[in-house]
Amino acid sequence: MRVAIDGQGVIGALTGASRGVLGVLARLRRDHPRDEYLVLSPRDRSRWRLPHQVAWDQAVFPWRARRAGADLLVSPGMSGPLLRPRPLVLTVHDLAPTRHPEWLPTRRSRWYWGRFIPFTARHADVVIAPSESTRRDLVELARVAAERVRVIPWGAPLSVREVPPAEV
Repeated sequence: MRVAIDGQGVIGALTGASRGVLGVLARLRRDHPRDEYLVLSPRDRSRWRLPHQVAWDQAVFPWRARRAGADLLVSPGMSGPLLRPRPLVLTVHDLAPTRHPEWLPTRRSRWYWGRFIPFTARHADVVIAPSESTRRDLVELARVAAERVRVIPWGAPLSVREVPPAEV
């Protein structure tokens, strides 16, 4: 299987979410070595704004995935294409902006995070949530069908989970 992963969040400075994506990717490559994983990233995000985000999500990413012959699209960054050549697995980390639109500075950002993200989640084939709370929000606030939401908790790298040595 050829899996196209939206890599827009793994370019530039790494965040907690991008480190999580890279960790999952490393694990998938180790556990499923016969599959091919293609990380597709925008060429330049230096002047990235909301219109660029929507263009990437809705046109460029699915087009590049189709050109690459992808069998599955994975969007770990909360938004994904509505029209696409293959099934989509979408990760939604939380719906805080949907619950609290006042946290967002502009009408455009309130529309994108508060309306468009839930809309794309409703149209994904599978939605991954990191917690039961986010799963409930996806079902209640975004009206995603409960049977399409999977809870997969974020995992910490092994070095973080190891038990520290006992003090002497």
